[in-house]
Amino acid sequence: MCAVDESQIRVILIVLGFLVIANGLVQLGTAYCLRWGREWVYYYGVRWVLPYISEKVQDRQIVAAEIVHILAEKCDRALTIFLLCSGIFLITTSFVGICGVIMDQNLLLTIHSVTLSIVELVLISLTIIFCTEDNYILLWSTESLTTVFQRHYNISETNSLGDETSITWYIDYLQAEFKCCGVNNFTDYRSVRNHGIWQYQVPESCCKKLNDYECQINPNSGNSYALVGCINIIQKKLGQIYEGLKFAFLFLDIICFVHILMVKYMFCNAREYMKVKNIAYRIG
Repeated sequence: MCAVDESQIRVILIVLGFLVIANGLVQLGTAYCLRWGREWVYYYGVRWVLPYISEKVQDRQIVAAEIVHILAEKCDRALTIFLLCSGIFLITTSFVGICGVIMDQNLLLTIHSVTLSIVELVLISLTIIFCTEDNYILLWSTESLTTVFQRHYNISETNSLGDETSITWYIDYLQAEFKCCGVNNFTDYRSVRNHGIWQYQVPESCCKKLNDYECQINPNSGNSYALVGCINIIQKKLGQIYEGLKFAFLFLDIICFVHILMVKYMFCNAREYMKVKNIAYRIG
């Protein structure tokens, strides 16, 4: 039987509709940050990963621009376009569904149900892909951090922590605070800019003690963190974000599935109501 409290179903449908609209707005906001909102990327991305280090970086635009540049390299414009289209689609179809519920329009509910079913299929596919491609984040983060080192780490003769570019300064503080050196180990510094004119093997931030020039020339496990790569720290942070996104996808799957069931109940009640009305009309 399809007997349910229709008023409760309407309320649930409207609430679910607003949740889907909120998701669409989040997608639009993400697309905006990737394409145009570099300051937002810095404040709510970089600052979350390394809050106390980011406070010391003066040129925030350089840091944010490089992060956006890396994202653009890996995702091209396809991700931004997908998020924009997906966000607009979710907002539109949810708005149509809410209007259908409020105005009791079966046509709008039908359109909403069909489009929501498509969204559910896409979400299930993305969830399966997202949950089975855990190794991609490891490869992506390693390649991205290596790109930052090669392009923007600027070795100077003094290599002190106060007179470098923002990216260099950022990496040095990352290494000093987390006791690591390079992406995978100290050999990554052989591929950075100006390495050929530099007399050291590693910067001062890789050493356990400040002003230890022997460490910079001859780094080992005793006087430096030369064999400890920073990628493990970055991947740990990204892994937390990745796990959160997995739950977000699963949560959206459940919302869409329940949403579709609620719309089905609405149709079911409408059909029962029409049957009773037709029988009463024939008898009367």
